[in-house]
Order: sequence, then C-alpha cells, then structure tokens
Amino acid sequence: SEPWQTLAKANASLGPGDTVIVRAGTYAEVIRPESSGASASERIVYLANPGDTVLLAGGSDGDTVVDLSGKDFVTIDGFHVKQAAPRLDEGAFADITVRGTGNVIRNCSVVNDVSAGESFDAGSREFGIGVFAGEDNLLEGNRVDGVWIGVIIFNPSLRTTIRCNSLRANYLDAIRFESRKNLIAGDIVEQNDMGESYISDGVQFNGDFDLPAEELAEDASSCGVIIRRNRIWGNAENGVDLKGTCHILVEENLVYANVGDNDGTTKIAESCSDTPNDRCGGTAIMLGSGTSARDNIIRRNVVYDNSGGILTIDSWRVYNNTIVANNRD
Repeated sequence: SEPWQTLAKANASLGPGDTVIVRAGTYAEVIRPESSGASASERIVYLANPGDTVLLAGGSDGDTVVDLSGKDFVTIDGFHVKQAAPRLDEGAFADITVRGTGNVIRNCSVVNDVSAGESFDAGSREFGIGVFAGEDNLLEGNRVDGVWIGVIIFNPSLRTTIRCNSLRANYLDAIRFESRKNLIAGDIVEQNDMGESYISDGVQFNGDFDLPAEELAEDASSCGVIIRRNRIWGNAENGVDLKGTCHILVEENLVYANVGDNDGTTKIAESCSDTPNDRCGGTAIMLGSGTSARDNIIRRNVVYDNSGGILTIDSWRVYNNTIVANNRD
C-alpha cells in the first residue's frame, strides 16, 4: 500500500534475505546496493515484477546502470537496461558491472537502438555485461545486442558461468576473456546463441599481451574453461579464438557461417585466393597469430560453412568432430 518510490531507497534499505519487486516504468536511476547478501541462501534480490516492463535508464553520468562493485550474493532479475545518454568519449564502460562473489544477472536485456557499427562510430565503447573480478558469478538468460562487446570477463575471475544468453550483432565479440597473469580459470560458457559480431569473434580469449615476446610464446592466461553446446554463427572473423589458453575444452558446439574478415566485410574463398596474404578470417576454431595455446581439447563439434574449419597445433587433441563444406580448409 505504500511502495518505495525510488531505486535509491531500495539501494539504501536492502539487507541479506531481502527482495525488492520493481513495478513497470522507466527509472532514470542506478541499481547500486549499499550492502551485500550474506550467502547464496540469504541474497539481496532486485526483481522486475513478472509481466511488467521495467527499464533502467541510468543516472546522469552515462556510465554503469547496474553496479555490483564490491558486492556479493546479489541477484538482478528481469530488467531492461538502456543508457539514456551513453558515454561517447571512447572510454570503455559496462552497462552492468559485476565485481564480487556469488552474484547473479538473469533475464536482463541490453539492446541498442542503433547498430553496433553506428554506436562505435559515434564513440561508444560499451560492454553489455562486465565481470571484472570475483568468483562464482552467474550470467543466465540475458540478451545483449548492438554494443561494443556483449560480455567481457577480466581477471581475476574464477568460475564464472555464462549460460543460455543471446549475444548477437555486437561490434567486437559476443564474449571476450581479457586475462592477465593466469587469473581466469574454471569458467563455463554453455548453451548460448552467439552470432553476427560486426568485426570479430564469437568467443575470443586475449592473452597477456604485456608480456615480453619470449614469454608471450608460453603464455596461458586463461585455463580450464569449458565452451560447450553453444550456437556460434555468422561472426565476421572466427567462431572461437583460443589465444593465451591452456586446458580449454571446446565440445558439442554448432559452429557455422563464420566467413568474414576483421574489417567487417565478407570474403569467401574466391576473394581470399585473389589476395593470399589477406587474413580472410572466418575459421571456426583457431589460435590467433603471435600467441600460444596448449593442451586444449576440441571434440564432438559440428563445423560447417566457415571459411576455415579447425586450426590445430601441437598438444591439442582434436577428435570426433564433424567438419564439412568449409570454403578453405
């Protein structure tokens, strides 16, 4: 009978075990709880009222709209997130920021009105969801379309699960692991739909490029990640790029129609043969140039209609895949 009027009130009031239900409307505010939950069973929960459209438009700073920096055991469920005035200064920011342990981002959407290319040209460097540190965080059932990078995982990040999300038509990658000093491990990427990245990959691992060249050749900044049962399709460069990895399991994915180049254009076999030194992109599963990857397992994937199939190197185990009708290899 006397509902709270603002998210600021909820941010200041919620404690372990509390749930706030947010009814329909547009809220020019930020979710930024002042407290953490106590455990997985005593969470703080922000829940969009089922059946209502609840839009979070952020504050006046054009930065993060959901900010879980330094907070643990918080659930955000069912919100639409859209910057009223996203930053255009070429500084990177995340619409949803996670920096803590045991947090859940579920059934949320981050969707731009304009294409990823138009947003990038305007100066926006927008991550949909960024996990910048922490352990045992879950991203599940979300939709991220038309931003710079759909989901980005920075180190130190342990045991992040990215499950059943739709990550499409983003500028660089659907998912990027950005690791330094071997601090990404135990992550699971499963049952996601990752397609139509504008100039880059479905899943990209970036190794520790700050290392000197002799150490970069042995780098394994991301280890023990499982990529399974995803649909990875139509990206402008590669399906999965395993730079700086070890002990990665890539299994039972459907990887197809990755046939473009990293300038956002389409270059199938005929044009690649005309310019043999062109990268040409479009390999289903591969290792980017100038980096290392070791002891990875690639098995039981279906790979078709890409510019290239699977690029293998020493110490990788590649078996029981179906690799057909790729234009180059």
